[in-house]
Amino acid sequence: MSSSITPTFGEIFRYNEGLYVFLAQNEEFIYTAKILDPDTSLKLKKLDEKRAKNPTAYKTDGHKLFSFVTLTTKDFINQLAHLADPPYDNEKMPYFDCIGCSVNQKDQDALREEILREGSFVDRGLKKIFKGVELE
Repeated sequence: MSSSITPTFGEIFRYNEGLYVFLAQNEEFIYTAKILDPDTSLKLKKLDEKRAKNPTAYKTDGHKLFSFVTLTTKDFINQLAHLADPPYDNEKMPYFDCIGCSVNQKDQDALREEILREGSFVDRGLKKIFKGVELE
């Protein structure tokens, strides 16, 4: 079943067998964060921690692989919301299936922080939207 109503920031929806967090939308694009499965989340966190401990490793800041937030929402604890997915065309919205839940307020705050953080690798259009939105 598809949703004809645009999700709000933090709402979780299904698209092409994956789960996503809705971030924002403008005239052209829909911005999302893909929720990674537990195994992929653990592997990516370990890689990030390993690189952070190695002073000779290249800096991970600004690299799209490491643009994520660790979720604390009950059904997604310790899974990553990966922010480096390219935006979707607005015409794809009818194919999003809202599952009736959202990430918690702590996760919403962390997503906003990562989007606005200097050096984070998120789409410039998404950063522009969030810079224009007054944070609550």
